[in-house]
Parts: sequence; C-alpha cells; structure tokens
Amino acid sequence: MIVAVVVAVLLLAGIAGCTVFNLLDTQRAHDDYQGQTSQTVQQVDEPGTTSEPSGETTSQTTDDATTSQTTGNQTTGNQTTSTPQGSADDLSDQIYAVTPETLSAQTSLTTASPDQSALTKLVQTLPLSTYLGGASAPSAGTLEVTYSYPTHDERDYIARDDDYVDRALVFNAAALMCTVSDLNTLTVFETEPDDDSPYTDTDRHVFTRSDMEQVLGVTLDASQLTEESWSALQAQLMEKRVWDRIWDRADRD
Repeated sequence: MIVAVVVAVLLLAGIAGCTVFNLLDTQRAHDDYQGQTSQTVQQVDEPGTTSEPSGETTSQTTDDATTSQTTGNQTTGNQTTSTPQGSADDLSDQIYAVTPETLSAQTSLTTASPDQSALTKLVQTLPLSTYLGGASAPSAGTLEVTYSYPTHDERDYIARDDDYVDRALVFNAAALMCTVSDLNTLTVFETEPDDDSPYTDTDRHVFTRSDMEQVLGVTLDASQLTEESWSALQAQLMEKRVWDRIWDRADRD
C-alpha cells in the first residue's frame, strides 16, 4: 500500500514537472518571436535605412531607351555613332518630290527675257537647294547655276556616295530644260574650299539640250510635264546607265 502511494506521488510530480517545463519553453519561444518581429519592423520603418521603390531603376531604363532613339546620331546600346548629313534616299525623295504641276506653273520663264528672281525660285524647288549659291541667265539660251559647299568634303557626306549628287544634278538639268523652253545650255558650277589653301575649288559641268535629248530619247519640253510622261522621265533619270552617261558628257574638267 505504501509502495503504491509513493509511485502515485512520483508520477504526479513528473507530470507536474513536464507541464511547468513546457509552459516555460512556450513562453521563451513567444518572447523570441516578439523580439524578432520588433527588430524586423524597426529595420523596415527606420528612416534613411529603407531602399526606394524601383522608380529610379525604371527612370534609368527609360532614359537609356530615350537616348537610343535620338535623331542625327544613331545609337546602339550606349555607343553613339555619327551618321552622314543625308543619304541616297533623301536625294531620291527630293527628286520624287518635284511634281509636273510645280514645273508647269513656271513654263512662262525664258532666258531671253529673264526674271532672275523667278529663275532662282524655280531652281530652289529642285534637289540640293540647300547648297544653291545663285542662278542667272547671262545670255539667251543659257543658264548658270552655282552650288556652294561649306567645306571641302561636304559633297561626300550629302549621301552615302557622292555619285547620287551627280544624279540629282542631272535630274535638275532635265527639269529645267522641260520648264524653260528656250534653255539650250545649262552650266553648273560646284564650289568648295580647298583643304590645303585659302582658294576655292570649282568644278564645271555643261549640259546641252542636244546631248540630253539624244541620251534620253525624248524632247525635253512642256510635253513631259504630265503625270504619265513625267513619271517615265523620272524613272529614266534614276537609272545609273542613263544619268551617268549624261554626267560624263557634261564634264568639262
């Protein structure tokens, strides 16, 4: 009987001890959790220690994207490369922008009784007008047009290949002969500073009506200033074998 009582007391004491130990362990775990939570909240909310949202990164990305679309220079990634002032496509667009309606409105112009201002305005409607230095009719049947380039290598940068400048000038000659009925000879001067001296280099090309009509196989007059005829003439003048032959015939250097 005494043994049974002792065993029962020991069992009750063991159970009580385990309960107290579990309660203490639970309280310790709870205190640890509260301490960690408080520390975490304090770190997040403490001014000056938190990082800003991703707006700065977004701004940088946007700036880079904007920079990559700049005009005048082509940008690839963070590397910027210069591009020529113009291109062959630019000069082609200038050629196709000349309409027969624009030229037809000027067919009353002549070199025999020249209106210098009107002649200049006519040439200004044609390609390369940015470099136009002047236009004049010194005598009946003749017209002189000057193109001036500000630097010795400017002509090379107007297009990827300055042959396209040759083509544009041949086109201008044809357009002028279609518009000015008594124009027989067009002299084109191209001037640029000499790189090695204070003087100016001048190239001269003389386009004659007979030479151009022989190569083109058409009469260059107002009859070309209809939609169908003008489109056909433009197409011819865009062919290298055609305009290059006319350019070579006009060369006087």
